[in-house]
This record gives sequence, structure tokens and C-alpha cells, in this order.
Amino acid sequence: MDAPRPLAVEEAAAHVGKSAKTTYRWKTQGLIAPYGERWELMFLDIELDAAKTACAERKARNPRGRRPCASAGS
Repeated sequence: MDAPRPLAVEEAAAHVGKSAKTTYRWKTQGLIAPYGERWELMFLDIELDAAKTACAERKARNPRGRRPCASAGS
């Protein structure tokens, strides 16, 4: 079985924001590779931080909610 191919910058950017959990998984599995384009990983870090912050805010507003947010890598 072939190793998963790294995503192009445009392809990765199209998926950012759709699912922080998926983005986090891709990042940790190395599917989004740094081709010397450091902004790509920085952009993903910003997106993950924003998703974690939004998740924490929803949990604070709704502590007993069944699923206030998806796990954002936390």
C-alpha cells in the first residue's frame, strides 16, 4: 500500500475550517507536509487554536450539553 501523499497548499487550505479534528489528524500524520511553505503550518496552527477556543467557549456556555462541540485535538 502506498504512503499517503502530502496535500498541496491549495488542497490543504480548502479543507481547513471544515473539521478541526480532521485537520489535526492530517497534521499529526504528516499528510500536510511543509514544502518550505511555513505559512501553511502556521495557518493550520491558527485554525486549530481558534477551534479549541470556540470549543471551550461553547462548553462554558453549555456545560451539560450532550455534544457542545467536536473534539478539536484536545
